[in-house]
Amino acid sequence: MVNRLTEVECLILCLLEGHGSYSEIYGEVMEVLTMFTSDNDFYCVKKGEFESWHKWRKDKAEIGGRQYDVEIWYYKKRLMIKFRTSCRDSPLDELIREAKKIREDVRNWKETRHLISKLTELRTIDMVYSYPLIEVGKRYHPDDFDEFAEESYTTFFYEIPDPFTRKAFSAFLQPSIDRVLVRLSRPSIISSRMTPKTRAKLVNVIYNSCLYEMRRRGETELSEESFVELRRFFENTFFGVQSAIAEMESTNILVFLSFLMALSAIAAILAILYGIPSILAPQQVMYLKSVISIFLLAVILVSICALSLRK
Repeated sequence: MVNRLTEVECLILCLLEGHGSYSEIYGEVMEVLTMFTSDNDFYCVKKGEFESWHKWRKDKAEIGGRQYDVEIWYYKKRLMIKFRTSCRDSPLDELIREAKKIREDVRNWKETRHLISKLTELRTIDMVYSYPLIEVGKRYHPDDFDEFAEESYTTFFYEIPDPFTRKAFSAFLQPSIDRVLVRLSRPSIISSRMTPKTRAKLVNVIYNSCLYEMRRRGETELSEESFVELRRFFENTFFGVQSAIAEMESTNILVFLSFLMALSAIAAILAILYGIPSILAPQQVMYLKSVISIFLLAVILVSICALSLRK
């Protein structure tokens, strides 16, 4: 029997705080990253320019008894270290517990600590602020939340919409969008599977409300005040999207009901006309009854399909 695996990705999001021009910081950071990646068996994936991401990769790095594919992304004052591994497929609550172990392993990896140490030694870099985002590659279903009932009394959990999963068939036939479970805490954010666009939005939320706030307060660790700011910004960003989606879906339901009413009216009219041929032209009864019956059946099938898609 083949064991199924679930991918887990941990992003260590870093903000480089320094002085001097962007070009001075860029030059010194690139020198450190080029030397670090060369010494630690990384290879260049993308050689960007000043206005684009530089990317390096290392395959099958051994960290805490697991194998990881590691990537380093750099752009101006933003640095992202990505760790990707696989876990045995399990219920979502077990995978999130496993993600917390992964978080500690990658943050304490000697090469992660060495890189951040080398960056803080630079003349133009005063501090490196960091915060982890971990994504468990398993889709969330509302029933999964029962497994987090006790933990939800001590940790913030959010169920946010992932609007980029929507597949619009028409103005009135649109399936429900996927939901993402997000565990928000001071050590990290851990989420269920999400689309790349939602992940990018969450990364920007962390930079704008967490790392920039830590820089403003001069914190090396996320304080309670900065965590409150992160929660506030997170809620405003994703609950605003949820309100817009709810309003749009209400409009779609009204349009859908109007469509069904129109179909019902057509069916009623045809039903009334159904008996007229027997009075006006008895010889055509069987032919017209067959045509009208097929049309009514088509109307019913369309209505059933539409209701199924709404669910």
